[in-house]
Amino acid sequence: MGWRTRPFRKRETALIMREKSWHLVAYDVCDPARLRKVGRIMKGYGERKQFSVYCCYLTDRGRERLRWEIKKIMKDEDELLMIELCENCVKRLKSTHAKGAWPDEPASFEVV
Repeated sequence: MGWRTRPFRKRETALIMREKSWHLVAYDVCDPARLRKVGRIMKGYGERKQFSVYCCYLTDRGRERLRWEIKKIMKDEDELLMIELCENCVKRLKSTHAKGAWPDEPASFEVV
């Protein structure tokens, strides 16, 4: 049986089907036009916590896609910070607003 015809093993499947995790994404963009463009991209990936800070529920591939989309717009003087949060970190987060709570998973949507 060749490598292309054999079924995936559990370990290989786990590597391919990586679960999503929470990420804290913050950015600092110097130009107002670029700032608006980055803000529009971020709205499609997560929930705004502060003006340039978002929480996003992403896979590794989603995180890299987001980084790629934003880096196409940003210049050298702009900054991007992406922090992956483990489950324990998310559980220990404190917020002063009820809206600020981070659920285990965000609400899913059904397209009709």
